[in-house]
Amino acid sequence: MVMCCQVLEHVSDPIEVIENMTGVLKKGGYLYIEVPNSNVFMAYSDVEIHEHINFFFRETMLFIASKFGFRVRTIEADYSYKTLLVKE
Repeated sequence: MVMCCQVLEHVSDPIEVIENMTGVLKKGGYLYIEVPNSNVFMAYSDVEIHEHINFFFRETMLFIASKFGFRVRTIEADYSYKTLLVKE
């Protein structure tokens, strides 16, 4: 299992980071990604998000799964998207 919690919103190239994480997983391996739920942050103007350079939505998490050959095991959404993916 590879875990990436509250990181991808801060890096300049999240695709490269995901490629690197994916490269160490075998078939059936898990990738857990947790990123802020941009729907929530954008609804509240008083929330400081200036340090975030990437924004994630449910559709983004589904795109990541599809692009990198993962099956979505779960996506839980509250203030963050907690996404568990399985490498196919």
